[in-house]
Amino acid sequence: MNSCLLEWEAEASSGDIGDIALPRAARNAKRIGEKFCETIQKLVAAGLNLSSTKFIGFSLGAPLFGYTGRKCKELKIILPIIFGLDPIRALHGDGILSFPQLCSSAAALVVNIHTNPGRIGTSQTCADIDVMVNCDDPVQPWCHDASGSTGGSTFRSQEDMCSHDFSYVMFGKVMQDNQLMIARSANSCERWTNQGPTINLGIHIDTEVRGKVFLRTSAVSPYGLGAAGANPN
Repeated sequence: MNSCLLEWEAEASSGDIGDIALPRAARNAKRIGEKFCETIQKLVAAGLNLSSTKFIGFSLGAPLFGYTGRKCKELKIILPIIFGLDPIRALHGDGILSFPQLCSSAAALVVNIHTNPGRIGTSQTCADIDVMVNCDDPVQPWCHDASGSTGGSTFRSQEDMCSHDFSYVMFGKVMQDNQLMIARSANSCERWTNQGPTINLGIHIDTEVRGKVFLRTSAVSPYGLGAAGANPN
């Protein structure tokens, strides 16, 4: 599998002032996301098979690819699939100063994986498939002692940072084994049962199921529980 990294660390950085710089970073996400569509046009013209291309965005990178997908749609280019790894909550939802979230309109299939909903990550469920990891718990089992965290800040707890980061940690695992994490369709955490259609997470994700899906994980690597993780208990 070939990979391409969109490097925008400088434009996304908040430096020492943390979330205060988020409006600037969010504006940069729009500018870069829409500009990236021009790159996709050139790659397709040069022979890129877009149908086998996956776009993966973490945190603010998720709505960035939303801009890419919507801009490309204007140019009659449909991105096949975008994975949003715990899409950022701040400034992306309801409010006076608000930017659009990564939602189903951005691609043929949009999959958002929620590991810190309502905290650093959004609790908005507007993708084709919204994966709720460990129900609606914003703190993941691996993170209750924050041992897996990249560090907290003045604005964010270590538990939240760890849980936010867990989205790309778990996605890295399912890229290697799409039998590792299996989720089950349900309308809500409270209505999640042992019955209903399941979906295997990963790069080659099932595409039949739509809406919210739920799964449990372990607190230790490789975190997945296989078919057992699709059941609430």
